[in-house]
Amino acid sequence: MENMIVERLSTGVRGLDELIEGGIPRGFFVVVTGEPGCGKTVLCIHFINQGILENDKNIYITTEESRDSIINQAAQFNMDFNKAIAEKKLIIIDALMGGEDPWTLKSLDLEALVNKVIE
Repeated sequence: MENMIVERLSTGVRGLDELIEGGIPRGFFVVVTGEPGCGKTVLCIHFINQGILENDKNIYITTEESRDSIINQAAQFNMDFNKAIAEKKLIIIDALMGGEDPWTLKSLDLEALVNKVIE
């Protein structure tokens, strides 16, 4: 059987990348779950920022915090998510919160979501 080399994406957290053989395999969907306060948001912010630094297009789907909260927390690590959003390197989708934001999941049907991501 051939050994297939899997390209990996850095999590933005060097020690974690070392533990998981270089990062998250490209093309995988990753769901981060855990108890409140365990670092889910911090990990996701670092992973997304690493993608931004590598000029990838990134989608962050938040189920517990507002888009503004994610942007503000990123700023605490000197990460400018507003700039990434303006440059179309980042989309933050709010899966649970209400509001008039066009990026709340309530405001999007599946086809509209796919079309917005492709834009």
